[in-house]
Amino acid sequence: MMKTNELTGAALDWAVAKIEGVDVNVDNLYDPPTPHGAVLRLGNDDGDEEYLYQPSTDWAQGGPIIERESMALHMEAPREWHALQWWDDTDGAGYISMKGSTPLIAAMRCYVASKLGYEIEIPEEIK
Repeated sequence: MMKTNELTGAALDWAVAKIEGVDVNVDNLYDPPTPHGAVLRLGNDDGDEEYLYQPSTDWAQGGPIIERESMALHMEAPREWHALQWWDDTDGAGYISMKGSTPLIAAMRCYVASKLGYEIEIPEEIK
C-alpha cells in the first residue's frame, strides 16, 4: 500500500489511468525511465500508435481532469501547490486537499484520493 499524498511519477500516472479507464501496460515502462517515470500506454483509438500517459506532468492530459472535476489550485510558500476538490451530494458536502511540488502533481493526488482513497495498492513494477 502507498499513501496517496506520496505518489509521484509512474505510480501516480498509473493510479490516474486506473480511474480514467486507460489501458496501461506496466511491462512496457521505458528503460531507462523517462524523467518522470511515465507509464506507457499502448495504442490510440486506432490501435496503431504508442504514446506516454502522464497526466501528472502533461497539461494536455491532466488539465481536462482538473477542469472536469472542478478542482481549485493555489500555491503556498515555499513553492508548494495545493489542489482542492469540493463536492455536495446526498451524503453531504466535503472536500479533499492534496499538496504537491507542481500543480499537476497536487491535482492528480487529489483526484486519486477522491476516487480511490488515501492509500492504494500499486503494482510492484512501478513502485
